[in-house]
Amino acid sequence: MISGIIGTQGSGKTMTACMFCIEHVRAGGKLITNIDINELVGNPNYTKIDSLKQLVEMDKVNTMIFIDEIILWGLDCRSSSQKENKQLTMELIFQCRKHRVKLFYSAQQFTIIDKRLRDQTDILFEVTKCIKGVDSRMIPIISNLEIDSSIECFIKVEMLHIAGNISRTFFFRANDYFNAYDTLQIQKTQYGVKEDKKK
Repeated sequence: MISGIIGTQGSGKTMTACMFCIEHVRAGGKLITNIDINELVGNPNYTKIDSLKQLVEMDKVNTMIFIDEIILWGLDCRSSSQKENKQLTMELIFQCRKHRVKLFYSAQQFTIIDKRLRDQTDILFEVTKCIKGVDSRMIPIISNLEIDSSIECFIKVEMLHIAGNISRTFFFRANDYFNAYDTLQIQKTQYGVKEDKKK
């Protein structure tokens, strides 16, 4: 299964992924990700990766993989066809079911992702940061606006099953995940797994 988490900068994409990742590991599942999740450090089912090469070489069977800002990892609509990215593209996208992998990724826009990944995505989660109004209705707020931790903040998640156009919406309390990861962690651009040239 392939799922995408889409939203503008600061909308809660990585926080939503953290929530999914933490629940997955708490239930006994294995996780590979490129984000530092504070709560999972030291857990044998949590593996933090820093490069495409690590991901390609790892055993991924029965694992949840979350790649934050996937376009920086070579799966954008322009660079995924480069030779050094093809192995990752083929393994991640077309072998998910056979490896029994749940692949989650985040991106700011769905249209800039590699077409093959877009076509294989089963579920899209569109996220928006909100606060509760005086009448208890959720009010969307500017994504990159810093929120005082004393203010109760929520993430609105609109879930869309692409094949059947079935959608539902749920909210979770963002304050519970403020310390789960470093919100300023920078993802470095990955240029693919280049084969060593023989001399």
